[in-house]
Amino acid sequence: MGSVPSTSNCSSLAAPRVPGAVITSFVAAELHGISNIFPGDSINDAITVRDLGVCDIKVTLTHPGLDDEVSFQLWLPLTNWNGRFQALGGGGFAAGVGEHGLGNAAAHGFAVGTTNGGGLGLNEVTVSPDILSPEGEIDLGAATASFYGKAPHHSYWTGCSTGGRQGYMMAQRYPDDFDGIIAHAPAVRWPSVATSLQWPQVVMDTYRHYPSACEFQYLLNETIAACDSLDGVKDHIISDPFNCPFDPQALVGRSVKCSGKNVLISQNTAKIFQHIYDGPVGPTGRSLEPGLAWGTTPLYLASTLTLGDIGIGIDFSLPAAWFSIFLEKNKSFNVSSITTDDFPDYLSQAWAEYGGLIGTSNPDLGQFRNHGGKLLTFHGLADGLLTAKNTLIYRGQVERVMGGSDTTNEFYRLFLAPGVDHCAGGNGPVPTKTLDALIAWVEQGKAPDILHGKYTDSTGTVVTRSICRYPLVAKYDGAGDPKKASSFSCQASFA
Repeated sequence: MGSVPSTSNCSSLAAPRVPGAVITSFVAAELHGISNIFPGDSINDAITVRDLGVCDIKVTLTHPGLDDEVSFQLWLPLTNWNGRFQALGGGGFAAGVGEHGLGNAAAHGFAVGTTNGGGLGLNEVTVSPDILSPEGEIDLGAATASFYGKAPHHSYWTGCSTGGRQGYMMAQRYPDDFDGIIAHAPAVRWPSVATSLQWPQVVMDTYRHYPSACEFQYLLNETIAACDSLDGVKDHIISDPFNCPFDPQALVGRSVKCSGKNVLISQNTAKIFQHIYDGPVGPTGRSLEPGLAWGTTPLYLASTLTLGDIGIGIDFSLPAAWFSIFLEKNKSFNVSSITTDDFPDYLSQAWAEYGGLIGTSNPDLGQFRNHGGKLLTFHGLADGLLTAKNTLIYRGQVERVMGGSDTTNEFYRLFLAPGVDHCAGGNGPVPTKTLDALIAWVEQGKAPDILHGKYTDSTGTVVTRSICRYPLVAKYDGAGDPKKASSFSCQASFA
């Protein structure tokens, strides 16, 4: 463990020099007495701290001629620095996180930094899309070295969703910057995923038919019932969604009690459900992008449930902003006017205009591998926001370029978590302490074959499961307690 002298040089640190940018503000000051319960995630455990002290560095810069404003924040522990640097990714349109993320990492001993990337908020687009800032511009590791008198012995990137996409971007464009990258549920192939987020709503707008959340939930429950046992155990989780034979048409005419009334599953409701899971298709019916995996709660249903069983279309803010501002470049654009016939053109436009900037789709990770970097990803199979199928598309492309599955696994490992929603939640064991697994891989050469997952089910029982390295799956032994990881082993298939 490292520490700084009782009188640190925090307040005397000099502002960094950034080529092509002007520093408009630089403040470095010690913060003492930080006491809080910092929430955890699959990357770092939650942690309770009392009297944490950090050197808090805030930097704001602008690029002449762009009229932008990019901010960075760095927390350097005053005591018990573990010698490592951790950069934090963001979510949605946000490039970074707030002080809750900084506090968790600093409390675990990391020097830690994040950026707002230029002012794009999670639910509000505040700048023109043609002045998006790069993923990162200040060498925060250099600031760490200046403060401690020595550079971090290892540097890590951690993030999920947009933060996961940023992690992949680091491996693709800045392969020498990080020794290890945590990139969970990544929004890689961004033009496709950002556009496809609107697909469920587009399907309903095209049909002019909006099934209630109750109807969707019934179909979802029937999907899980039909495919739950494919892995050999009934646990209300679909572990093998890619071989699920569910057919919504078989439920047409079924009676469902919704809000005290009997509702019949209509032909249109079944078709909409099927089209949502099929994903975007072209004029000839050819698949353009993957849909959600069976057993996944659609984004539309999740949004509806938060507002009650209202049975109307709901435009989710992120794809609505993507269409209105980035594609149509008109904040007043009516996204409900989009039909399934329009969709292929929007996908093409998205790639043409933004593929080179934030597509994050380059499968050649040779430089990252040669640098010695390690990339660790988990993706929930029940992710209702960013389907795991998208990550599998990219993974397959990497394998083809990098020489196959075995050679790819030497530096890039993927884990698919059954029942887990976007980054966490859902109805399955969520991976834990994944940063610890990455550090052991990077610094000790212990490549992870499993991630340890757990969650608390509806009965209050803590369920554990070993989440196997892709393409292996966790197969039940047929005899043990299905709520314990010891009853499963990693196998080539569920057969």
